[in-house]
Amino acid sequence: MPAENTQASASSHAARNRHNEKTEKKGGKAGCQGNFHGMRAETIDQWFPEYLLTKGGARKIQAKFWDAFFAAWFKEFQWNLPLDRDPDPTFPPPPEETEEILAQKNEIIKLTKARLKAHMRYRAVAAARKENNPWTGLVKKMKEQIEDAPAPRKMSIWQHYMGKKSEKIQEIFDERWPTLNLPNTDRIKIRGEIARELLEKETDDYRKQLQVEVEAQHEKDVEEYTAATMPPAPEEEDAQERARKNLALVAQPLLELLRQHTGYYFELIAGVPLKEGEKDFDLKVVQAGKAPGGRTWHGVEHAVFAETIMPSFSRFLMTTPEWEERQANLSGSTTTSRAASTAPTDPTIASGDVPTPVGPTKSLKKKSSKSSRKAAQQSPGSLEEHLFETETETEEEEDGDDEESDSDEDDDNEEAQEHATPLITALPNDVDVPTADDLGFNNAMVRKLDAMPEDERRLFLWLHRKNTEYEIQCLNTQAANDELLRSLGVDANFLAPKKQGSKKQGSKKAAKKGAPAPQEAAQPERRSARLNKEAAAPSASSQSPSSVSGSPAEPRAPEVPTTTTTDIATSIAPTPAAAEHAALSSSAAPASGKTTTSSSLARSPEPDSTATPAAPSVPVSDAGVSASSRTSPASSLTTPGASTQVYAGDELGMDVAFDPKVLATLKTNRWSDWGQKAFAHFTEKSYGDDFARAVFRWTALEDRFGWEKSAKGYRAQLRPAAIADWMRLDRRVHAKVPKLPPSGARWTAQVGSGEGPWDDLVQPGQNGMLLVLLSLVWWYGIVEESSRGDWDAAVRDVAWVLDQMVLAQLEVPSKKRKDALPTPAAKRARRT
Repeated sequence: MPAENTQASASSHAARNRHNEKTEKKGGKAGCQGNFHGMRAETIDQWFPEYLLTKGGARKIQAKFWDAFFAAWFKEFQWNLPLDRDPDPTFPPPPEETEEILAQKNEIIKLTKARLKAHMRYRAVAAARKENNPWTGLVKKMKEQIEDAPAPRKMSIWQHYMGKKSEKIQEIFDERWPTLNLPNTDRIKIRGEIARELLEKETDDYRKQLQVEVEAQHEKDVEEYTAATMPPAPEEEDAQERARKNLALVAQPLLELLRQHTGYYFELIAGVPLKEGEKDFDLKVVQAGKAPGGRTWHGVEHAVFAETIMPSFSRFLMTTPEWEERQANLSGSTTTSRAASTAPTDPTIASGDVPTPVGPTKSLKKKSSKSSRKAAQQSPGSLEEHLFETETETEEEEDGDDEESDSDEDDDNEEAQEHATPLITALPNDVDVPTADDLGFNNAMVRKLDAMPEDERRLFLWLHRKNTEYEIQCLNTQAANDELLRSLGVDANFLAPKKQGSKKQGSKKAAKKGAPAPQEAAQPERRSARLNKEAAAPSASSQSPSSVSGSPAEPRAPEVPTTTTTDIATSIAPTPAAAEHAALSSSAAPASGKTTTSSSLARSPEPDSTATPAAPSVPVSDAGVSASSRTSPASSLTTPGASTQVYAGDELGMDVAFDPKVLATLKTNRWSDWGQKAFAHFTEKSYGDDFARAVFRWTALEDRFGWEKSAKGYRAQLRPAAIADWMRLDRRVHAKVPKLPPSGARWTAQVGSGEGPWDDLVQPGQNGMLLVLLSLVWWYGIVEESSRGDWDAAVRDVAWVLDQMVLAQLEVPSKKRKDALPTPAAKRARRT
């Protein structure tokens, strides 16, 4: 019953509108007049267009704009000039800058800058409001429907009479109301009774006229109520263009609302072929919900999204009537061009001026027969032929297609279709290209850009000129990771996603030719011979006869030693899919003589090794990753006593020693305070290349976890007493090495003989590897020259462990997760 009363008492939109029209508008305050007028407003008008261009761009580009704007502003308007006054020669100059005046000046300038920024943002929003946005009315209608106002009801004659005779009814009400002694809730009831009394005294003709007016008003209200439903979609192209431009203003809040109520992650991909013009498609991507780190779907798998998802969507658009209409419009022109901004690999660019691409690109590749390939090609004049050239097949490829034509369905689907993607290959010389510093690139990205050709570098900078701060950070992180991988001796191509359309190793065609099965991979070994005595000690089979029987051995022909290592994908591929990719990346090349099995992650023999024996065989990991086998000259092997890193990106396979000067190029401004202090302490003096490499890997590991200040860490059982004292006394840096007990230098032997999973060592923060490096620094200060070899061996152990930690974390998407590290042979031996 209460719900019925509420519905009955609710007024329709038509009734509300009539009430608002009759209500007399009252005057009010003029509102906020703003802070900037006169010459100040003219200066803002001059700079406002440039502000709109830089708004939403890279942070450094915006900072450059504000620096130039504020410099021009305070040059024209002195800081002590009131905001309501224009520059006047009679106005006194700024007072002498005493300490008090300087504080006042800084406060005024800070406040003025904040007001100017707020005013610019307000003007940008106001400019957007003035634009004819077709979504505004639609959203308003949606809101009205959500409010669920009742349908208009037909008024009674006496209700309509009350509106026409309101003054007369009010006079009678004023005389009668004081004598009734009723509550105020009955005032409308009494007015209704007075109206009905007066209506009874009216003539029949007048009452019939009132009835006609009531019917007409009701019909008008019904028409307004019907029109309040969703209006029809506009058919004008201009209206559709405005609606497309403002799609994100409506779609983004709605997707966010749906995410809040359902918990789903949304990625809206929208697009339509354009009927004419240089661009093929108008594409939009709107999303709601991000992964940890602020990453979207197309941010997590950008290559897959750009090379698979968007081309597939674009191929769908090529089957629509709009695409056929575009082909018909372009069929009469032979000089039309296509801009790269509409390429399927760039979904975020929906409009804008993009230079015309130069040079051919790959076309749509079909796996069908020759006749169907010809039928799939574009008709003459339908698209610009110099942007698309059809791939030709050799006789061997055609024979291969014939062989596979009778294979099963799985083999038929091995080769994926690739859509033609026009690319920008050159920029006009008059295009304004930002610098790497403008975009906020780090040193690693600067070095990567320096290695590019001039045209490619300019194109790269121009394409990323509108990147967000997060996108720039992703590029910086990727460049830093690539440099780190190269320093670790890892080929970065091994970590890249598998190219779409690559052939499987077990295909029917390969089986016919008798291709060998991929080899299984061995686990990586510990570099240190001190903790891996089985690998350091020569086996019985490898010893010479003289070492066994004491008799001289017959001379033998020299042989190239065989070293069994594993591909870097072994230590970082936790899933079978990644293992399959690692197997695809391996290669086997025949060669004369001995074949050396090696990998991109080469490890050097230890200085204390007296021989170079064959590595012991180790079990294959559960990941099933194949080893990378290739023929390598003997000169590419590291020599005993050399601490080197192999850069797998170098095609010559040269050994390059780690350069400690790299530490001086690191940017520490975004590190935590404790990280900066520890890094300065570790690098204030030289402790050797191995220790510098360990520090470098430690900074990469902590950077992966965001330099978090974690309370967790290594267990305190084996922790030296000096470390416990240092942690208790506010972690102050000692001017001299603290006093260590005699057993303090033997902690590495205790750690090396311990048990447990190796991934437990991945402990970021102040209680993790920082304590190990600090212990090494203190140990170095008290170690005697005769015991320096133990310290060197411990440093190499720590550097090796940090190598594996960094490699294992390069593919971890969240700092909450830690992949298991590869188990060294010595540790496996202890477990068995």
